[in-house]
Amino acid sequence: MSRNLKLAIFITIEYVVGMLLCAFLVGATTVSHVAPVIIICICGTILVSTNTKITGDTEEKKNRSIVSYFGSIKLVMLLGMSFEEGYGNISTTFVVCGFIVTAIVFFTEMYMYMKNTRSKVLKYYVLIMYIVMYILVAFNVDNLWAVLFCLPLLTSYSQFEDVKLMVVGVVATDIITISYLLKYTIFAGEKFDWYKEWNAIVVIILMVVYSFVLIHSTMLLNMFSNNRIEAATEEQERVEKLTDEMMDIKEEVYQYANEAEEIIGLLSKSVNNTLSKLEVVVKGNIDNVKNIENQSEITAEIKGYIDELNIEVANIASTFNSSIMDLETSKEYMDVLNDISNLVDRSNKEVMRVIKEFVDNAKLVREITEGITDISEQTNLLSLNASIESVRAGEIGKGFSVVANEIRKLAEETSKLTENIGNIVGSLEKSADVAQLVAKDVEDAVEEENKNIEDTSKEFYIMGQNMYVLRDNIDEISSSTNRVEEFNMEIQQHIINLSASGEELSACIEEGTNISNSNNKKVSSSADIIKDISELANEIGKVSSANA
Repeated sequence: MSRNLKLAIFITIEYVVGMLLCAFLVGATTVSHVAPVIIICICGTILVSTNTKITGDTEEKKNRSIVSYFGSIKLVMLLGMSFEEGYGNISTTFVVCGFIVTAIVFFTEMYMYMKNTRSKVLKYYVLIMYIVMYILVAFNVDNLWAVLFCLPLLTSYSQFEDVKLMVVGVVATDIITISYLLKYTIFAGEKFDWYKEWNAIVVIILMVVYSFVLIHSTMLLNMFSNNRIEAATEEQERVEKLTDEMMDIKEEVYQYANEAEEIIGLLSKSVNNTLSKLEVVVKGNIDNVKNIENQSEITAEIKGYIDELNIEVANIASTFNSSIMDLETSKEYMDVLNDISNLVDRSNKEVMRVIKEFVDNAKLVREITEGITDISEQTNLLSLNASIESVRAGEIGKGFSVVANEIRKLAEETSKLTENIGNIVGSLEKSADVAQLVAKDVEDAVEEENKNIEDTSKEFYIMGQNMYVLRDNIDEISSSTNRVEEFNMEIQQHIINLSASGEELSACIEEGTNISNSNNKKVSSSADIIKDISELANEIGKVSSANA
């Protein structure tokens, strides 16, 4: 059970006991008198429970105050109505209706308040219900106490600093009050009573003065509130500006701290790498000393190899010069061979021409012999005919017969001779064909030989070019060998210098190692400082956010 709930129960019990005691003291002995008191106690319990809640912003506190004041007024009003009903001034029906209306208004207010404690509508609703209930009380109760219950509520409305709302409430209250007092005095239908009339006038004057005071106070509060709001606004703007500047500074500090932390991390890593590399360099320097000694021996061996290489290059150059001379001689032989081959080719072509002419003449002789053979056959035929005719002629034709026989013999011999000539021509043609084939083979062989000679000449030319390139390479090798010898001598000098620098490097490495160890310690210290700065920047950011 919370502390507020315990306090509410305690106050409620005390409140109920006090209300019941007052009810019995004024003569509330009937159920109609006790029932309103019980209802008042229940409403008072809810009201007290609400008033015991202290939390909330300014608007919530204002709404709670008017609900509390109006609740108290309703309790007083119900208590007064119960007393008036007990004295017979008002009817029980009116009291019951008043209790019902009051309960409805009360629970409606409480519902609105509980639903939204910072409601902007609640103050208007409470004011309207106050005016309605004030009208009901003022025109149904003939007692001046009814005028007094409006004062606390109007006073509580001044905290809203709303002049128009206060004017509406005050004017409505004054009109109802004046109307009620006129009804209570002049229009009461009773005998004129200066004391009663004077009290009414005093109440009216007091209400008007109090209304003026409320309006003026509200105006002053509004003015002071506006001044405070302006000052608070300016102060808030200044604070926000300072807060923004602080946040910007915090972000910059945080950013710089992060960058510094990254740089320190990189620096620490670099220092560690430097130490590692220095260790490697130390080890490498020791190895270099050994390597320098080895290199001295190697350079001496290189010098011996260079001398041997120079001798070999000289031998190669001598051999190359001899090869060049042999190559030139071979090229001359190839030129002579090429000339002879060309001469053979020309001679072979001449032989081919002569053989062709011989073949052509042989063909012509064959044609002639064939013509002679035809003539001898015809002559033989004619001689045969002449012999036959000479036989027919008898003695007269004998001499002609002898001539015909001689002609026949001559024709036969001519035929044999032409046959022999044909055979000889045939043999010549065969020999000519063989000679043509041989000449063609010779021609092909000469062409192949010419091609081989040409290819060989090209090879000799390419070989000559390569030989000259080889000579250039030999010259370059000789030049490079000389440069290598110079470089070797320079390396020997550098080795001497390296040997001297190695000792100096060892001393520098030792000093660099000491400096790196010192830097590593400083980097670690700087990292701790940057970490503290980052934490301080975060604290500044938290404070600035809280102030904002």
